Amino acid sequence: MRTNASALYIAAMSLCSLLVAGVTISSADEVPAPASAVNSIPNMTCTPPYPRQRELPPRQWDNCVGTYIYQNGNVYSGVFRHGDREGFGVLQIKFIGQSTANVIGWDKPAIYVGSFRDGFRNGYGLLIAESGVAYAGSFKDNFPQSELTQRECQGDISAAWTNCIGTYRFPSGNVYRGEFAHGVPEGIGMLQVEAVGSPDATQVRLPARGIYVGQFKDGKLSGQGAVVMAREGYFGRFSGNAFRPDRGDSTQPLPDEPAAHR
Repeated sequence: MRTNASALYIAAMSLCSLLVAGVTISSADEVPAPASAVNSIPNMTCTPPYPRQRELPPRQWDNCVGTYIYQNGNVYSGVFRHGDREGFGVLQIKFIGQSTANVIGWDKPAIYVGSFRDGFRNGYGLLIAESGVAYAGSFKDNFPQSELTQRECQGDISAAWTNCIGTYRFPSGNVYRGEFAHGVPEGIGMLQVEAVGSPDATQVRLPARGIYVGQFKDGKLSGQGAVVMAREGYFGRFSGNAFRPDRGDSTQPLPDEPAAHR
């Protein structure tokens, strides 16, 4: 989707100002980070990094990760292909109003975590309001294909957090927002990584503040996903919290819906 709206590029973690404090949790933050071998991973950050004079992300933003602010205030962090949003990403929705073919909006500030194709919301995704109200469902060309299912997690985190959407803040400051099963991240979600440094056996760290958005399994980064930082980033396959660029095709289509919800 390409509009005529002018936009500015920003550092990836402008997105993080949206996230509110959550509560506590699981194994996604108890094992080495996906960037544990960041020095050996190709930098897939979109270039040129600051297209301030352009109305849209340039077409050469192809098979790369980056962050972009649109004129309506919406902020996207994730994968780009030929200047369009493609693959997993997070869209901070600031535009208040109905979605159209060119604009994604809602009746309150929220984030969309999920899949994009050809610049549109296409496939499975989550809508999470700042209040914590959360919905899940399938989208086509920005619009829900059917009535979205409201399923935010209730109460404090526990094994009862199953097939629901919640927020959890780790002692390190890292914040997870997304789907849970049996009290751990499972499905799709985003991890805001505030812990900077080398990863160890106890928590996820990145060389700089950033986000991971994509699939989780058994509380770990597992499946397709993307890491976005201010000057570094990469996307593709993850397993056991580690980036696995040699496992599978990182450009393969995303599932329309996680198997757990089919």
